[in-house]
Amino acid sequence: MDDIYFPSDTTFNFGIPDINITSIVWDKKLNCLWLGTWNYGIFQLDLSTYQYKNFKHNRTNPAGLSSNNTYKLFLDSRNDLWIGTWGGGLNKLNRADQSFEQINLNVPGLYTNDNQIVLTIHEDPSGILWVGTDGTGVFKFNLRQKKFFNLGYELQKSSLESTHILSVYVDPYQKLWLGTKGGGIQYSEDWNNFKKIQIQDKPVRNAPTALYESRAFLQDGNFLWVATSNGLVRLVNDGKRVGNPTVFVPEPKDSNSISGKKINVLVKDANGRIWIGTQENGLSYIARVS
Repeated sequence: MDDIYFPSDTTFNFGIPDINITSIVWDKKLNCLWLGTWNYGIFQLDLSTYQYKNFKHNRTNPAGLSSNNTYKLFLDSRNDLWIGTWGGGLNKLNRADQSFEQINLNVPGLYTNDNQIVLTIHEDPSGILWVGTDGTGVFKFNLRQKKFFNLGYELQKSSLESTHILSVYVDPYQKLWLGTKGGGIQYSEDWNNFKKIQIQDKPVRNAPTALYESRAFLQDGNFLWVATSNGLVRLVNDGKRVGNPTVFVPEPKDSNSISGKKINVLVKDANGRIWIGTQENGLSYIARVS
């Protein structure tokens, strides 16, 4: 673990001491980070000047964010920014005037607000957008046809144990990784049969794997970084081997240890820095010892 550290002087909280950063997207075109938060809308952080803008929900503005609880952000292959909210459904940024379009995720005959809680957004290699919700499964969106299809009922009939999908990721070796509520971290090489990652950082008897449910995945070289509520996990994932987990957690006597235990999101910028968004402990990044 001595090859990396977490600089304490590069944590941003935007004047909000207990800010909960839920999602991070690096915008290559603008060289900025888009940050989703709990209760404070969206922040746009310029990586050249470190100046920022804040976009928040306004009840009197129908072209604004539908909710300040912006749980998941995603930049697709067309450079469109999607915003998944907790209770306000799915939004899309109009870059021309910085307004927001609210996308309808209603399912005919389904009377629930679960479809308004967006937990994850992912684009597959064919350009299909997948939107995971808290209880109504997955919505499949064809970007060309601009049509949504709900797959929640089909998922309930499959071998998957839960329709509460926290994160979805396809690694460079075409393995499908899922983070689910109650199901821990799972992966599949054939996208059908899943294996569960067993992580136990310290020898605690009967320690539940579910503590390591993933909010985000990021492949970097031969390692897969996994954001969990119990620390930052590094797995060997080199196309041949999967496993050998290392868990990074805050160390009270080490100022260069990770700032928070509850990790929501990971993203890598043009300089190779991996940015870490934590729950209640701000934003930081991994620095490497040369």
